[in-house]
Amino acid sequence: MCIIIDTNSFSHVFNTQDCNHSKFRPVYDWITSSCGSMVYGGTRYNNELRKNKYLKLIATLKSKTKFNVIKVDDSKVDAQEARIIKIIPDKKFDDPHLPAIAIVAKCHLICSLDMASVKFVTNPALYPKHFLIPKYYSQPSNKNLLCNKYIDKSYKQHHNKKQTI
Repeated sequence: MCIIIDTNSFSHVFNTQDCNHSKFRPVYDWITSSCGSMVYGGTRYNNELRKNKYLKLIATLKSKTKFNVIKVDDSKVDAQEARIIKIIPDKKFDDPHLPAIAIVAKCHLICSLDMASVKFVTNPALYPKHFLIPKYYSQPSNKNLLCNKYIDKSYKQHHNKKQTI
């Protein structure tokens, strides 16, 4: 299973001193000790990671054998993001990179506390026909989402391998 961790939730997932870490500990455990993989990519997302110095954290985590990271093709994400912005040009929608990553990575789960983006990101008009609209992990009651049910069939053979798409 792949999960996109919105940059606004990185601290919650990875910083044990963060006041919301306990809510996001299941995500951390799932991607460090189980079958979960973090997926990321695209210019906007990478810039957000760079700005908050999370790219260094990802590099450190990638070096750990139990941490699965999937880097998607930035140009493919950027192209999807441009298409999505044309569909929803609303300035309140500041996360068009999330559905873009989801489409490129065939990812069906997003970890975020930004509930304002949900109405935009879950808009079926953004996705190809028959694409499973991403679900949101935002609290421990969503722990049931951290399972194999949402793994795209293309990842099942790559389970527990670091890779680039």
